[in-house]
Amino acid sequence: AFGIGLGNHLSMVLVVPGVAAWLWANRPLLKPLRTSGWAALAGATVLGLSLYLYLPVAAAGAPPVNWGDPRTPQGFWWLVSGKAYRQLVFGTAAHDLMARASAYASEASRQFGAGPWGALIALAGLFWLDQHDHAWWRATLLVGLAYSLYAIGYSTRDSYVYLIPVWSVAALWLAAGLFWGTEAVIKAGLARKALRLLWVPLVLVIIALPLLSLVRHWDRMDLSRDHEASDWVAGVLSAADAGGVILPAGDRPTFALWYALYGLKLRPD
Repeated sequence: AFGIGLGNHLSMVLVVPGVAAWLWANRPLLKPLRTSGWAALAGATVLGLSLYLYLPVAAAGAPPVNWGDPRTPQGFWWLVSGKAYRQLVFGTAAHDLMARASAYASEASRQFGAGPWGALIALAGLFWLDQHDHAWWRATLLVGLAYSLYAIGYSTRDSYVYLIPVWSVAALWLAAGLFWGTEAVIKAGLARKALRLLWVPLVLVIIALPLLSLVRHWDRMDLSRDHEASDWVAGVLSAADAGGVILPAGDRPTFALWYALYGLKLRPD
């Protein structure tokens, strides 16, 4: 899984410190693992990474878009090492860091559908993990911190997508926080009586929460009527002279034009 993930995006390496911390804390579990076991783990990782072998094969077909031309060792390394994007890593200007951090805090409070309460419950769960499973606390915290710093420092407008692993581990903290609260209710002797009275409303709430989220965010997520790219391409191509040259600025117009020219076969000139 790690090898395949690394084949999808190099930021997968940011889980390594958290995993290493968990393994170190659970060293007794690893003692029975013999050399053959470690070799199997290494072999599985290499097997996952083998999907990179598709790149020179695909490039040999002379596709119209040939990112880095990975048929040569130099082109292959340029592509798989993300050389084109290295300057963006921790490239956010110092005067923008506060704005990035503020946007991060705002996004964190919005993620779990309950305003800041979801984030607060997640932080409570992180505290509970520190008290009850310190290895898991350390691992998830390192993963969350690594991706948080990477997203805040990555100098692109869409760097917020790198926060997805942060929300993933925060969901685990949220579960721990809810477990802690449930455990407290049970210890207080309130659970059985409360469940007898409230089990129907609780079930309705459990069903309603995802439905409410769906209704609330549907308009933002539904792109069926979003024709911005196709309308833009149509305008640009209609304005271009025969045999003309278009110089796009940035990924969005470049990818839209590539799709129009090479995917839809528009304007082969």
